[in-house]
Amino acid sequence: MESTLSERIRLAREAAGLSMSELARRLNVSKQVVWSWENRDIKDPRLEHILALRDILNISIDWLVTGKGEMREKNDPARVLSERQKSLVNLFDALPESEQNEFFRRLQEKKSYFDTIMEELLAKKKY
Repeated sequence: MESTLSERIRLAREAAGLSMSELARRLNVSKQVVWSWENRDIKDPRLEHILALRDILNISIDWLVTGKGEMREKNDPARVLSERQKSLVNLFDALPESEQNEFFRRLQEKKSYFDTIMEELLAKKKY
């Protein structure tokens, strides 16, 4: 089944665990622009945004643009964790499972809080 660029953007965003608001913030565009890309409401993203989507969502440019190949390339150097990310994973893994669950829950709450703030700021910026 062929997929559209809009469908691939949505699929990659969801696979990365990002909300439309978070992706918009990282791309420095409005949530409405991301919504439009995903719903074919406006023209496709400009090249600079396609390249940024590739980097932010850690996906194959070939897959994003054409739908061919794998979403993520094997041995993609962009998939390598930074030293800070490795340290965070090591610290997380050292916690007891109950503490991991609590940490993860609180992190999700914090992200949701920041998503809400970003949505409010983007809405105010629109007016």
